[in-house]
This record gives sequence, C-alpha cells and structure tokens, in this order.
Amino acid sequence: MISVRERLAIKKFTLLKNDKDRPRTTQQHPYYFCEMNSKLKFLSPILWTKELEQTISFYERVLGFKKQTQFPNYVSLTRDSVEIMFVLPIDEPEDCKDPNNKEEFFPKPKLTGSIYITTEKVDELWESVKDKATIQSSIADREYLMRDFSILDNNGYELVFGEDISNRNK
Repeated sequence: MISVRERLAIKKFTLLKNDKDRPRTTQQHPYYFCEMNSKLKFLSPILWTKELEQTISFYERVLGFKKQTQFPNYVSLTRDSVEIMFVLPIDEPEDCKDPNNKEEFFPKPKLTGSIYITTEKVDELWESVKDKATIQSSIADREYLMRDFSILDNNGYELVFGEDISNRNK
C-alpha cells in the first residue's frame, strides 16, 4: 500500500515542469520508470509439452505453422511473424530432489492465461480450424473491438485469434 507521503511525492514528481529536474533512474526516485529507447520486436513464448511430436503435428496440420528449428526435446514453430517454442521438461536429477516432495513433476501443461494472436482475415482462419480443434469460444465481435475466437491446442493451452474491428463502419 502506498502511503500519503509517497502519493504526494509521486504527484509532485509528475508535476515537474523542467525535464532536466526529472530523475532518470529508479534509484533517484523509486516511482519513476526510465524512458525506454529499446524497441521490443516480438514475443516468443516457450511452453512445456509432454508430447513434442503430437504438438508439432497439431501446429503444422491445424494451424499452418512450420518447424523453424528442432533439437532433441525442443522445437520452434513459426507462421508469419508468430513464433511459439515447445520443450519437453526435464526433471531434476534424483540426488537434487527434495525427498519430502511427493508431487509429480510436470503432471500436465498449464497456463494461467491464454495466448492472444492478432491476425488478419480471422473469419477465414476460423473456417479452417473450427472442425480440427477443440473450440473454447466461437467467433464473435467483442466489446473490446476485436473479432476473435479461441481454441485449445493438443496440450490444453488456449490460443485466441483476433482481428481488430475498431475501424469498421467509420
């Protein structure tokens, strides 16, 4: 929780008129985030799978991805500007394990959210995948100005494909 003093400091800091007085690092002011000049280019999630070959097949056959790189226990799959990587998780050596921990290592893939992939011609994509994958949500226009749908891949990860419709009817 932020104290009243910290809130006032933040307010005062945001009201600074002269840019040269503005702190440049979080050490100078704990609530200032430095300007970032670096450009983020793309995101490549690395997901765990128990079935690498089935995952490759699903992404190639259902979604049109291609293998970019493959090593034992690893694959990078791409389609256009999207890359998703998968690995077979490797358990710790027996001598490093906690003997009191009885929980199974990686019982199943899990992701607490979904992977949202922005696309063009989302209706065409919907038509090509709707009969080949488990549908999580059917295609529809959403109040957040996207037309999207979601499916589950062979691991149970939710993939959402959406198209921006904010410029429709303008």
